Amino acid sequence: MDVQYTQAERPLLCLPKYMDFFGILSASFLAGPGSSSSTAAVEVLDPAAENSTSPKQDEEASPLKQEAPEKQDLSLPGFVEGPDNNNTSPSASSAEKTVSLPIEKGDQPATATFLKMWLRWLALNTYKGGSKIPNSASISFRPFKIWVREHDYPTISYSDVMHNDRGVKKWLQLIYDWGFCFVKDTPVNPEATEALLKRIAHIRHTHYGKFECSDDRHTLKLTVLGGFWDFTADLSFGDTAYTNEALGAHTDNTYFTDPARLQLFHLLSHTDGDGGATLLVDGFRAAKRLYYEDREHGRILKNTQHPFHASGNKDSVIQPVEQHPVFKVQPQFAGRLYQVRWNNYDRAAKWNWSHQDQEAWYRAANHFNEIIHQRDMEIRLQLEPGTALIFDNWRMLHGRSAFTGKRRMCGGYTVILGLKHGLIRYLCSLE
Repeated sequence: MDVQYTQAERPLLCLPKYMDFFGILSASFLAGPGSSSSTAAVEVLDPAAENSTSPKQDEEASPLKQEAPEKQDLSLPGFVEGPDNNNTSPSASSAEKTVSLPIEKGDQPATATFLKMWLRWLALNTYKGGSKIPNSASISFRPFKIWVREHDYPTISYSDVMHNDRGVKKWLQLIYDWGFCFVKDTPVNPEATEALLKRIAHIRHTHYGKFECSDDRHTLKLTVLGGFWDFTADLSFGDTAYTNEALGAHTDNTYFTDPARLQLFHLLSHTDGDGGATLLVDGFRAAKRLYYEDREHGRILKNTQHPFHASGNKDSVIQPVEQHPVFKVQPQFAGRLYQVRWNNYDRAAKWNWSHQDQEAWYRAANHFNEIIHQRDMEIRLQLEPGTALIFDNWRMLHGRSAFTGKRRMCGGYTVILGLKHGLIRYLCSLE
């Protein structure tokens, strides 16, 4: 008999090409029925493969391609070898892309259908002779797009996201490709902005969105963690974001065990002053340049664990249960970089290392700091009411210039791994 999988079970059979971004979601989910654009985009994300006018892209990408980790020499079964195993063309039939194999299911003989590309990935990246492939000491990089000044910013309209499920799919694809995306024609109020963020997933509650509830009858005061925030530079929280000072490029939530994945900003107003230009730096691109220039520095930032903390507020002191490196990689994917954790404001004191290790780390960190301050790495822009900005906090560093006057900003965090069922349903586009 053939095993029938529910929509909730079918994702587990797919190649985890977007595993670092969507958890169990994969490239096959993002490509809707009859759609060729998603597959094509996945194949051309590497900057070296694009017809770009930026010489830096080729400079960074080409040498790394030559130094790619070696593939395991495995003898694969016939059903996953040959040209069909990578056939992801929308025109290919289901029979060409899948294979049925016998499985154990109770006392009855049964078969299950698997994607050939998933089986091939499993064989090449997970097992060899019954044992796991050892972790790679190097760093590898998934294909991604980088913005250069000759290009338009990745942008989508508010109506496309709010009224069209395919618009959400396109929005997430832009974020995955570029690391950030603008949403134009967003109504200038916190309610509409909050609804926009909720189109992806639930909003993450943190101490920044907290509010107090009082019960007059019992003199009870309760602090509740909220998710969406709406603030001005009034130092209501002990955090540099609540000032009008300049902020260097950083990632948020380094003091959380699991930093928020996506962050959204919407400038609602800026009166009686100027400044406050937003700064974005592609951390993946910066890490790739660092690794190209000095692989030992890349290794140090990948392997050295650091403590982080947040203690600016009298009623909250936060520190992860574990220390973390600047570059977090997936060993099972040949050391593929999936997260940059960089924040000079929240790094805590480290005591369990030698003087030699300290010097080596600070040399590597200084190298990375120099790279993220290079002019071609910086994207500087002025946010305006009506245009929301969302970015991948595991990839993009952000900051701002100092400003005068009064700014009102709203926004929030969301965790892409917390995708609600409805989003999974229309992203998967399962027939």
